[in-house]
Amino acid sequence: MTKETFYTADKSADFVVVTDDFGALEIRSHGDKGFHYFYDTKRRRLIKHFVLRGGPSVTTVCDLTLIKKRDSFSPRLRLWKRDNKLLKVAEADVQVSSPEVRHMRASVNTDDCYLQFWRLIDFVRTFSSIELPDNDFRVAAGVDASLLGAIRDGKVSASEMTELAEAIADSEEARRAFVETSSSDAIAHLIRHRRQEEVISRLKGLVQDAGTTEPEVQRVLRGQSWLFGGRFVGEAKRRRLTILNEVDIPLIRSDGTIHVVELKTPVVPDLVREHRNDLIVGDMVNEAVGQLANYLKALDEQRHTILNELGIECRRSFGTVVLGHSEHTAYSAKKISEVLRTYGSHLARIDIMTYEELIDGAERALNLPAGQIGDPPVEQG
Repeated sequence: MTKETFYTADKSADFVVVTDDFGALEIRSHGDKGFHYFYDTKRRRLIKHFVLRGGPSVTTVCDLTLIKKRDSFSPRLRLWKRDNKLLKVAEADVQVSSPEVRHMRASVNTDDCYLQFWRLIDFVRTFSSIELPDNDFRVAAGVDASLLGAIRDGKVSASEMTELAEAIADSEEARRAFVETSSSDAIAHLIRHRRQEEVISRLKGLVQDAGTTEPEVQRVLRGQSWLFGGRFVGEAKRRRLTILNEVDIPLIRSDGTIHVVELKTPVVPDLVREHRNDLIVGDMVNEAVGQLANYLKALDEQRHTILNELGIECRRSFGTVVLGHSEHTAYSAKKISEVLRTYGSHLARIDIMTYEELIDGAERALNLPAGQIGDPPVEQG
């Protein structure tokens, strides 16, 4: 990219949009109390000209004046082209009627139509299909700006974040303002979203590692009912629901019934295998399905005891087997999914999925707009 050079008529009044610091600007009056401008607190200068683009011959400038109206300001814009070849203006000249007017190639002033101008801008913003420039910019001053920048750049330690949270909690005014706005919900959503991303990342690393054991996967998945979809509201505290069996993950469905998840190792080389002219599931799939079927049978038989003692309904419960990953087989994820789907279509109460499918579903859920992802898991039972 060619480096852009900016030629200004009055360096003390120019602000170069591309390179200068917006965070240093604040509103101040100048001369007439009704007119206000931006003031650069770092370089101690009044800003009247925002340089949008510069060149050796012509500079594109936007003048921004703020008209004071009680407790608010009304913006006035003037877009113009400055002829750099004719500029011979003293740097000290910052009067409103500065000599750069004599070197103006073209000018458009919105003073007599500023309401219509902003109405047009607001109208354009209502169309989601129109892509407007996305700028990562927030207005803050002094220490606030440096703190926000440090947080955004990941340069704030855990102890400093704790102190920030404690400061908000200790201030009644800050606490009230925080609760009354959407800030608390937004932060909670961001934290939850980040933690869920970390869970998926850890799970991905484990299931693709040929040395991963079943207990390692179980430790990551416990307490993460959201991974299995929005129809589950949490996870039962007890894993031993029947006399002889301890299930891997006892999920609670939205209707209050139990849903048993049986986890097997992600490393299953013969997850599917050839049989005559087609593919069928391997022995471990059959064994896992048989094991889960026995769990469901025991839940049916002990339904009344479980309901009375634990308050969990398990009549005609369902279950899911999670095992295998295409990374450790000779077949593609699509082919494995087809074989498991064909096999599972003959089962009444048991679903079968690979860790690959589990992760893919969770990642799709995280990409939904805010508000469409379920709340954090709630333990029951």
